[in-house]
Amino acid sequence: MGKVSSSTDRVIAQAGVVPYRFNGRGQLQVLLITNRAGQWIVPKGMIDQGATAEQAALIEALEEAGAVGHRVEEELGAYEYAKWGRVCRVRLFSMRVDRLLDKWLERSSRRREWFTLEEAAARVEVAGLKSVLLAFARRLADAA
Repeated sequence: MGKVSSSTDRVIAQAGVVPYRFNGRGQLQVLLITNRAGQWIVPKGMIDQGATAEQAALIEALEEAGAVGHRVEEELGAYEYAKWGRVCRVRLFSMRVDRLLDKWLERSSRRREWFTLEEAAARVEVAGLKSVLLAFARRLADAA
């Protein structure tokens, strides 16, 4: 079950991950998945009791995308969306992908595909997620 800070709190804490890699040309790519409605999103979900947001992000990457990384890295930001008549607040972390599994838990209900950060931001429909992806792209461009 998800962790909610109090029975009167309307915010549900979630964690997600922006899985990334560098392709053969050294270009940064991020892995998006589809939700059950076919929209492009990142792996995200509930934070189980006793788990950290970082641990939950790794679990979601594995279960929803079949993406394996050795650890989550920096926190990229957060966004909110409405679900179940409540507000879900998703903390997003970056995770360098070590490998992709051929078989994973949610393979039958999701697609996954690599995109540049700019392409990924153009594909996602959730405004808050789009903002986090664009901020990540700007931060990387500024660092280059």
